[in-house]
Amino acid sequence: QAGSTGIHNVMLQGTLLTNYRNYVEPRWVLGLRFSLGTLFTTDGTVPDPNKIPPDWFFLAGGDHDLRGFGRNTLPSPDQGESSIAPVGFESRWPNLISFPLEPLVFTDLGYLGDGNAKLGPDLYLSPGIGVRSPTPIGTIRGTVARGMIPARDIQRWQFFLSFGAEF
Repeated sequence: QAGSTGIHNVMLQGTLLTNYRNYVEPRWVLGLRFSLGTLFTTDGTVPDPNKIPPDWFFLAGGDHDLRGFGRNTLPSPDQGESSIAPVGFESRWPNLISFPLEPLVFTDLGYLGDGNAKLGPDLYLSPGIGVRSPTPIGTIRGTVARGMIPARDIQRWQFFLSFGAEF
């Protein structure tokens, strides 16, 4: 008799932006964003991609988490992972120059894994720089980052231009 396994998709996300020292005209904005997602199976087994809808799995990469990698290309463009844990740190300087461009620096890092809150050993790292410009119809951001997987000696450059993203 074949048994069935229950599967739960859990995702926790957060973003924090702070105006350092609370200046009326911000001089330094610090940002943090994180997410933690996993598939839990009721029997503790590794989630089987042949028995679970593909959109339940997590993909990483892009201007929403690991900016040094292409959008939704990690672990591969055609198959996601069962656990994901990226975090991003950003520092930007509004009003540094008279033109409405805010320079920024950031570092994103994360881990992927095979489910039940298990993460693999490979660190995904994305340090980078960019600019941000608030406009009356939304924010325009441009970033360039170096995507690295040190354990596999993989390095690549990635550029993003986005509209509407605060962080």
